[in-house]
Amino acid sequence: GDKVVAWLETLADHSLLAREPGRWRMLEMIREFAQGQLDAEELRLARERHAEYYRTLAPRAVADPSAMVPDYHNYVAALLWLVAQGDAAAAVNMSATLTWFWETQGYLQEGQALVSRVLALPGPVDPAQRVNLLNLASTLFWQRHDFARAKEYAEQAIAVAADHEMTGVQASLFNLLGRIGI
Repeated sequence: GDKVVAWLETLADHSLLAREPGRWRMLEMIREFAQGQLDAEELRLARERHAEYYRTLAPRAVADPSAMVPDYHNYVAALLWLVAQGDAAAAVNMSATLTWFWETQGYLQEGQALVSRVLALPGPVDPAQRVNLLNLASTLFWQRHDFARAKEYAEQAIAVAADHEMTGVQASLFNLLGRIGI
């Protein structure tokens, strides 16, 4: 406890860390140098652990979107790692969680770009989760008045729901499609 804080303060005194309210931040130049010292397997493992940490943290963090802002770049890095690894199921799940943040904090354009990348991933995804993300993606595009893309995602959601006999969801999806058409 106290020993760790003393070490952190020493690093800050030597301009290797910066103290921010309630947290410590590694300077970008130091982070890049440290990252360069890792071999490929160490780097892969570090990125994997980072992605898992932020993927797990995301559902709790979105409850207070303003508190999520300081670490937003970490959530995006985690999502991009999942995309790069081709982990469609985890990326779909994390994107669906982050959609609320993108909407409430005005990150609609970035959210659209990230969701589009995730939805383009091949690989197995629970149909209900895919329908959920397609629904959320449709809403993101609708909010920015890209009605063609909003309609495309709504129609994809309807098709997946129909293929998997999700009759309870289809009514709300047809409602979404109707809202887009107005």
